[in-house]
Amino acid sequence: PELVELYDYRDDPGETINIAGNPGQTALVAELSAMLAGGFGWNTTAVAPPVDYPVAYGPWQDAHTNPGMNPMVDLDPLADPDGDFLLNLFEYKMGSHPLVPDPGTIQSGVEEDGGSDYLALFYSSVPTRNDVTIDAEKSTSLLPGSFSGTGVETTTTSTTAGKDARRSRIPAEGGRGFLRLKAEF
Repeated sequence: PELVELYDYRDDPGETINIAGNPGQTALVAELSAMLAGGFGWNTTAVAPPVDYPVAYGPWQDAHTNPGMNPMVDLDPLADPDGDFLLNLFEYKMGSHPLVPDPGTIQSGVEEDGGSDYLALFYSSVPTRNDVTIDAEKSTSLLPGSFSGTGVETTTTSTTAGKDARRSRIPAEGGRGFLRLKAEF
């Protein structure tokens, strides 16, 4: 090829440093070049966008595996390869990309409704990925075992492109309160 480009999205998400010519990348460049099908694109099976495909964690791992990475480590449910503080289990259920930082995926705030204040979390959820659940839990102390889903109000506020926009909230009155999201198979 006339020009070869290779970027490390973990260290260089802005694609500012082409590492294709680095001696340590020779094997990876050769592996990626071998995947090209006579210049007509990647010689791999096309998949639909992550929101629609797949609906089980194992195939989701396969769909996001890139040459040169170890899916058992990088796409482990408790790993965070893109460093955005969302574990892969959340990335999967929320329909976000595990290798691209998604800094606004979960938002929090205090909202007023009917004259009352609520501590709220806003996040997305892909309902067809039903092998993983995301539940909001509250606590007044942050001590181990103190979180419970009792008294947490969770609603779907809209649905777009196969993702539900969700809000979980608790009343802000009555002292200290903490709200968290818990994902599990």
